Amino acid sequence: MSGTPQPGPRTCLSCGRVLKSRRGAGRVQHYCDSTCRSRARRQRAKLGPPPATEPFAAAVRAAIAARGLSLQRIADLLAEQERHLTRSTISQWQNGRCRPHATSHGTNLVLALERVLELPAGHLVVTLLETYQHRQMLHRTAPASRYVTAPRGAPVHSVAHRRARLERRVYSQRGGRGRESRQALIVVRQREHYVVGADQRPHHSRLTIDVTALRDGIESYWYMVSAQHGTRLTIHAEEGCQVGPTITDQRQYPHEPEYLTATELIFDEPLGAMETHRLSYTVSYTHEAGYVDSCRRYQRVLSSLAARELQISIGFDPQMPPAVLTRCRWDTVHGNYDNPVRTQPVSGLGDRISLENPLAGGYGWTWEWPKADLADRLSA
Repeated sequence: MSGTPQPGPRTCLSCGRVLKSRRGAGRVQHYCDSTCRSRARRQRAKLGPPPATEPFAAAVRAAIAARGLSLQRIADLLAEQERHLTRSTISQWQNGRCRPHATSHGTNLVLALERVLELPAGHLVVTLLETYQHRQMLHRTAPASRYVTAPRGAPVHSVAHRRARLERRVYSQRGGRGRESRQALIVVRQREHYVVGADQRPHHSRLTIDVTALRDGIESYWYMVSAQHGTRLTIHAEEGCQVGPTITDQRQYPHEPEYLTATELIFDEPLGAMETHRLSYTVSYTHEAGYVDSCRRYQRVLSSLAARELQISIGFDPQMPPAVLTRCRWDTVHGNYDNPVRTQPVSGLGDRISLENPLAGGYGWTWEWPKADLADRLSA
């Protein structure tokens, strides 16, 4: 009688004994106990090359030597960038004794080190990916994944948690395009002009960004933004991309004041490793009837230190200028999206922020509208 062959009992990869079966969900068991796991780790270390010759360790060591800074000085410069690494950790990275984890946090630490060592964005991250790929082939281990988590202490239904959930939905897109484009693509330059209409609501926003691929075959970039309920976003591709599918969390959170949306912008051709591509697109805002809330804040969030340049500007309709316009800086790294850590009043119908090597966090403006009634001003 033919049928599907049944898998045999699992055996320990170190000693060969049959493993005890376990019930319920959990990680797949490969070893009997910690002794077998440690023995297998020592055996793998003997088979592999010396740790100091791994691509990431060699690249870090060469970059530190070329920069000519002590490890303590590098640690101090990283602290100024709001990224904290000890001198011991940097030493272990360059000697190959350890390496950053394959997570978003680990990648952000490497991006910060690149900035301190005056390297192109993504230079060390590429060597880190090569190191993990080489070790996976050598030791026949599963690929390391980069998890998306919200900041510690953030409320369950906060924007940070909802953004992490939407990010995981992007990762699960068919063909792995979402995972590849979000994990192996970094934004190195951002330029945005945000326009508020005479009805005190967002009118449109024009964006131009430069992205660098960390792997071959990256096909798209996912644009993520928040909008208030009652507002519909329409994205028009202008240069270097085409508009793809859009996913939102509007149905999951119908009672929240705003919803999150992610739209895929597909490149004309796949990018190669360390290839930089420029794309431009416009986001238009359409407001439903009965929508009366006016906007009072604009915020551009940088989640990592990959950006080498940030230029954002804001403009208002001459019929409805703001009464008070304030330039702000938010500490969004720790989940604080409301209270700015630094403010500066400005005047006029617009303002511009231009920064080189900006820190991670939020940049933008808050404003107050005149006390006169909106209908009276529009009819005047």
